[in-house]
Amino acid sequence: MKIRFDMSNSADWLKRFSEFLNPERMKYAWLIGGAIWFAWFVNISLGTGNYDLAGQPLGGDYVDFHAAGVTINRGETDRLYDFDYQRLLQFDILGGEFNSSDAYNALITPPHYSFPFIFLSRFSYRVSFILWSLIGLVFVFASILLTKIDHPKRVFIWSLSYFPVFAAISFGQNSLLSLGLFSLTYYFWDRKSDNLDTDLFLSGLFASFLLYKPQIVLGIVLLWLFNFKRDWRALVSLGFGGLIQAGLSFWLMPKASIDYFYLAKSVLPSLLQESGYPIWHSYNLRAFWLLLLP
Repeated sequence: MKIRFDMSNSADWLKRFSEFLNPERMKYAWLIGGAIWFAWFVNISLGTGNYDLAGQPLGGDYVDFHAAGVTINRGETDRLYDFDYQRLLQFDILGGEFNSSDAYNALITPPHYSFPFIFLSRFSYRVSFILWSLIGLVFVFASILLTKIDHPKRVFIWSLSYFPVFAAISFGQNSLLSLGLFSLTYYFWDRKSDNLDTDLFLSGLFASFLLYKPQIVLGIVLLWLFNFKRDWRALVSLGFGGLIQAGLSFWLMPKASIDYFYLAKSVLPSLLQESGYPIWHSYNLRAFWLLLLP
């Protein structure tokens, strides 16, 4: 018995859908995206000091990165994970206090990930946040180039209408740094060159810088395990890069590294269940299920 599929209805549906998403209609995304960016610019430009019109700190999450850079510049790396000290430091940087007691942003990344902010924190907080935002946009454009997408400039403009890009910039997050590292990992892993060993080594090395977000690295490791015969070099490089980073961290900042080890072991696993933690503001699968089935 032969089973025949009638694809005519599907073809008609796709044609109608394509006509609906014509260039004129798709410009609505640019208009909506532009309105969001414009409203945000007005909000932060007319705010007072390091706060926006709503009284919220500029950059949100960025304040803990900036404070970490200030801490290192002061030669006080032993206090990177001293939450009371960091809280007071953030209040001092912002020139005031947060509107709510649970708005304090604790540093939860490994200590050596604070190195880029040694330079950025030498500027005023507002200027530092602007520079960090521009660096994030550079990561977006570089990622588009690394993935060899056609018409990269056009795609970059389109990416600005994608809400997660706006959120990463406006919240001062490090998500776009992760995007850049992930794109570099993909670029060298997928590159068709004669020097496969070097490409896979570089792919694993860049992946090791993503270890501060293990949920991303887990997917990469699974991919490489499925193709172990080819990608074992990348796995070795990933482990090597992680060990080198850990060694440098413990060598340069031993107290902070030990504190982070305790934080990762004893605090972070139960962070979402902490009293007062804004779980509604967490964008991950674990937070989703905890909200749905507390």
